[in-house]
Amino acid sequence: MSRVRSPGHPRKSAKPTRAHAITPPQIRWLGALLIAAQLPQAVHLPIWVALAGFTLVLVRLALLERNRARPHAKPARIPSWALVVFAIAAAGAVKMSFGYLLGREPSIAFLYILVGIKFLETRTTRDGALLCCLACFLLITPFLYSQSLFAALAALPALLIVGATLDALNRVPTDSAILAPWRETVRRSGIMLLQGVPIAVLLFLLFPRLASPLWGLPADYRATTGLSDRMSPGQISDLSLSDTVAFRVDFEGPVPAPSQRYWRGPVLARFDGRSWTATRAESQGELARYDAPAIAYTVALEPHDKPWLFALDVPAALPRLPGSPIGDPGNEIGALTRDQRLLARTPVAQPLRYTQVSVLRDRYPGHPGLDISPNVQLPRGNDRTLEFARELRSTYSHDRAYISAVLRWFNTENFVYTLTPPLVGRDPVDFFLFKERRGFCEHYASAFVVLLRAAGIPARVVTGYQGGEINPRGG
Repeated sequence: MSRVRSPGHPRKSAKPTRAHAITPPQIRWLGALLIAAQLPQAVHLPIWVALAGFTLVLVRLALLERNRARPHAKPARIPSWALVVFAIAAAGAVKMSFGYLLGREPSIAFLYILVGIKFLETRTTRDGALLCCLACFLLITPFLYSQSLFAALAALPALLIVGATLDALNRVPTDSAILAPWRETVRRSGIMLLQGVPIAVLLFLLFPRLASPLWGLPADYRATTGLSDRMSPGQISDLSLSDTVAFRVDFEGPVPAPSQRYWRGPVLARFDGRSWTATRAESQGELARYDAPAIAYTVALEPHDKPWLFALDVPAALPRLPGSPIGDPGNEIGALTRDQRLLARTPVAQPLRYTQVSVLRDRYPGHPGLDISPNVQLPRGNDRTLEFARELRSTYSHDRAYISAVLRWFNTENFVYTLTPPLVGRDPVDFFLFKERRGFCEHYASAFVVLLRAAGIPARVVTGYQGGEINPRGG
């Protein structure tokens, strides 16, 4: 049986598309894309990182113009080993600047610099396509800080240029269209963007709103000002000020002075050598009675998914629903613990309004059932701090004199308040008191309580909000 071979074109095996050498116009498009992608992120980075990223891009463009001006000379290039050394140096500089390397902030900064390094070694269109992907990823990073309309508008130029750059990269060097005017390339990119608008609108309307993003970010050693039921001095390298509203207050009478407006929050008494946490809540039972006049106010608390409520020191009544009489158990929404914490019955998961009465005092009456032994306990470690406390205690045997001596030592020594303290390892109190001496309120509160406990004086960390902004329209 003979085989009949049908006529036709002979078959050819599939081969991967060859990556062409990148051309000067394509390099210019890549440079414009990187600058457009870097600009929105530059405002969130240290100045030296932003300048380094821009400089690397400009160096590549300068080398391109130098080679164009000298067509017969050997093309100027930066050797690969030099780029590797520069990348290692950049990683070290980022580590020194942020205090750590694995986290959102330093990772973005490192990517910002690596994109410029990759641009310096780009040789083929395949390298250019990879650089476009990195630029798109870099373009997303500003939205980790803000999802405002301004942030979206700042990203539009880069979106337009990324389409134009991809259009230029997908034209082979022999294609005459690669030398087309830049306006034509931008026009084609704009048309592609407009074609994607209906899909974007559809996704905006139909895609479900999630409580948390789809991506997962590693835990970052950065925090914002606020309250937590856990305090770990030395584990946060950058503290940013937050203007998020925690709660609003409407006073029935005159507004107390800022020094009297301390809103007591979580009380942290358990210390493991690094972190402070709250102990088990124990109800106080009957409220203490005070002779001083009380002030009444209504709190509008924002949800924070924790059970604690806020009140001026010291609470003279349990929080209750607005408009209900004092002492009506049916309208009371929380309880007062022995360490003067106000706790709601359930975590505050939605806005909550309650009425509160307080007496402006800085002392609490003694409680016969209060066990103070947990407030003098200290774990092992921080040996230098304990030795210093023993030496100071031998000079000042009276509690009041010892406390005054500790505060005076803080004021006279070279301590600095900063929102960017360094990260520490073991014995964070020793590191803060005797080596770095730079920190924010958590460092000072933790060190002060440890010094008091080391002298046998019961102490704990009390967190809260101080002062507040007066709303001239609301009182």
